Amino acid sequence: MNKRFVVFLLLGLALLGAAEWDIHERVLSPIRKLDRFWIDFCIGNAGNKIGEPSISMVRIPDDYEPVPVGAENTNPQDEKSLTRLDYAAFLYAIGKMNPKAVSFLPTPVFGAKSVLNETTIYPLKDAALQLPRMTLGAIVSSEGKPANAKENVTFPAIVVKGDTSQIPLIAKTTIPADPDFLVNGDPAFVQSESFQPITGAYPRIQLVARQGDKVVPGFVLSSVAKQAGLALDKITLDLESRKPVIQVGDLYTIPVATDGSMSLPSHGGLKHSMYTVSTDANGDETRTYQFASMTVEDVALAAARTDKVAQTLYDEFAGKFQSLSSNLVLLGYDRTSDRTIPTANEEWLSPMTATARAIATIQSGRHIKRWPVPIRAAVYVGIFVLGAILLGFSRKASPLILGAGIAVTAGMVLVFRETLTWTPPFAIFGLFALMFLIGIFSSGKPKKEVTEPEEPTTA
Repeated sequence: MNKRFVVFLLLGLALLGAAEWDIHERVLSPIRKLDRFWIDFCIGNAGNKIGEPSISMVRIPDDYEPVPVGAENTNPQDEKSLTRLDYAAFLYAIGKMNPKAVSFLPTPVFGAKSVLNETTIYPLKDAALQLPRMTLGAIVSSEGKPANAKENVTFPAIVVKGDTSQIPLIAKTTIPADPDFLVNGDPAFVQSESFQPITGAYPRIQLVARQGDKVVPGFVLSSVAKQAGLALDKITLDLESRKPVIQVGDLYTIPVATDGSMSLPSHGGLKHSMYTVSTDANGDETRTYQFASMTVEDVALAAARTDKVAQTLYDEFAGKFQSLSSNLVLLGYDRTSDRTIPTANEEWLSPMTATARAIATIQSGRHIKRWPVPIRAAVYVGIFVLGAILLGFSRKASPLILGAGIAVTAGMVLVFRETLTWTPPFAIFGLFALMFLIGIFSSGKPKKEVTEPEEPTTA
């Protein structure tokens, strides 16, 4: 066996073991950076396979200070709760930005003892009415039976093909949307602890559930349809095809599991500030945000613009605020205590950011998956076979190795473009780099054999 290949085989197996170990343990930060660079590169070369999202998050963060509820409260915890006045202020500010569609993720329960929660004084209902019809979160459970009318919320149905037995069941609504919101909103269920949890390295989002003999859309799916201007009866869950999908009109095709849940890609190429830049004839740049993030206080200042500070803030982030008039606006909590959903990308997501990422994934078609383990293993074996062939040459093998590495890289991009599947590239890049270095720094020249001259024969 060629000595150079033996060296490549031993060092390559060690490198491969380290790479595969890190795929599961996720501890080597440089490899994470390479993964992020690679997936962004693939997305940039995916052509029209991937589009752009259209969502703007309006976050309620840790440092938001609720309006004081007054001394009449006997429960100190109520002082940290948001009241109807807080939510009315949020909705009024968003309304001034002329939003196209609004999804309200929190399902608040207001304390009865606060004067700020008296509907006759503070017009939360009026604030809701000045917005386009909203999608509202309602918390549901798959256990128990409805005790009253509030626990018997009926959600609209979608079209279904195939066996729905594996889809989770809604037994009752535990926290319905508030009546002041419902005057201009449609309820949709949000993730429940009794459903498949959106936790783990590869979170999943439940898009549909069963209610009686029908299948109903969840908050994510309802929000996507609202932004697209589609009625919910234009959505079809197809469980009869080899790979189950949810078809949202002619706009989106969502791959799902047989339980109606969608995988949330950890490497979706999505960032909180995601924009395109255009330049006019005067050379002035305009940023158009497809995936934006801002706080409720930022939006309130931008909507008011009554002083120099507010005007400066608006001018600096005009693109973000203008996105509210074209994107789906998602309002929800994004506090440190809410970030309980880990991903394989070393992130901790709140339910709001996980929901936003799911919506953006559907809108842009970024249903990105990894290569199956057998495919990845077959590629590794192929590289070792290629190494055995190429390292049998002399020094001239190095250009061949370099060309093979470029060809495999191009192939990985083409596979992504066609299937939206990828693999962490460290092992493949590392094996080709190792092969190339061995080809460069070892001679590989065959030794010349010394032969004795033949003695002349006499007749």
